[in-house]
Amino acid sequence: MGLKNKQQNKNPHPTNPNWGGVRAGAGRPKGSTHKIKIEDLINSIETLAGMSYAERFSLNYMEAIGREDWTKVENYDRALLNKIVADKQEIVVEDITDNIEIRRKLLIEALDSINTINSKQDKE
Repeated sequence: MGLKNKQQNKNPHPTNPNWGGVRAGAGRPKGSTHKIKIEDLINSIETLAGMSYAERFSLNYMEAIGREDWTKVENYDRALLNKIVADKQEIVVEDITDNIEIRRKLLIEALDSINTINSKQDKE
């Protein structure tokens, strides 16, 4: 029984004694530029489509709405929202005391406007 187990564990490919491991010359060479760049991909799509990528994206979005393919519409909505959120990640810090004073004045003006509208409606 012990002899059978030893024979079963032998490598079935005797010319390849080892699996895996480091191989000379294997893998991507250092500094190679075979990766697809997003700019090249978009330029290629624009050339083949005969319109800008944004136009094609918009057209596909409208076609999905026309077909009532709500799954695709949702995917387009996510893509658009992700782009908008990524572009708007800028924080502006303002002087808080000035900001509070401006908001207070705007609130007083809005309340005055509402009171004016209400008093006009009461008179009518």
